[in-house]
Amino acid sequence: MLKLLPWRLIAVAVLLVVAGTSLGIDLTGMALDFLGIPDWRWTGLDLLPW
Repeated sequence: MLKLLPWRLIAVAVLLVVAGTSLGIDLTGMALDFLGIPDWRWTGLDLLPW
């Protein structure tokens, strides 16, 4: 699936996460939405023990 995504989109998403982390804001969900990948934290997988 990642091979179908342009590298520029991935780079922008990574920059969003890095910039948000440096500011103390979690932008991972926004970056995943930008790439069209569902955020696993809101699918119930965050309830798993690992």
